[in-house]
Amino acid sequence: MLILKAYINNREIDEIHIQNTGEIKNDKTKYLIRKPKCDIPIFHKRSDGYRPLLIKALKILEKEYA
Repeated sequence: MLILKAYINNREIDEIHIQNTGEIKNDKTKYLIRKPKCDIPIFHKRSDGYRPLLIKALKILEKEYA
């Protein structure tokens, strides 16, 4: 599980959990952005590393909350 914590002035304001489901489709692993109401699926090529995965997740969340 990849956990991103956001802080402002040493105070945690948010936490994002991204869980690997183990499912692979078209050479990409399925992850879930874990949220209280519903989880959001995201596919990512694991060999690309965690930074691009975080960027994808943040873009998805930005669209959802915009």
